[in-house]
Amino acid sequence: MDGDFVMLNVNTGEYHSISGSGVRIWELSEKPVTEGQIVQAICAEFDVAEEVCQADVRGFLDELLEAGLILSG
Repeated sequence: MDGDFVMLNVNTGEYHSISGSGVRIWELSEKPVTEGQIVQAICAEFDVAEEVCQADVRGFLDELLEAGLILSG
């Protein structure tokens, strides 16, 4: 869908849409990766300050975790 992702949480039946840099974070998360590695990759690919990127990535990962779309670990 025009670069956006739509996912279904099969446990809850809820649909979730991811767009923009969230799509890239999702792609990076497809294999085991640390939050720091995601931040480094996003900072390298987008014109964003590291402190802003860290906060945004943490917030996005928290949303995914709360929605049951990723596991912490």
